[in-house]
Amino acid sequence: MVEASCFTSYEHVNGKSIVTLYLNDDEQNFINAMHKFNFNKQITGKNKKKFDNATQETKGTLHDSHLHSGFDDSSVKEIK
Repeated sequence: MVEASCFTSYEHVNGKSIVTLYLNDDEQNFINAMHKFNFNKQITGKNKKKFDNATQETKGTLHDSHLHSGFDDSSVKEIK
């Protein structure tokens, strides 16, 4: 959002999730790289092709315009 809020998605607070535009030919490589770094909640659009390591949206068309990548914060290890 213009004012830097994450409204209407609570998942976009503090980098928990990010949004990127689709990369066309390199999309699967990008999804695989994000998955490697624990962005394991990839959501693609209902009208996009299916990708490995991603869940395709089944209702609506919100993610047809962008890839949603959610971070799995349970993978964070605290080093003392």
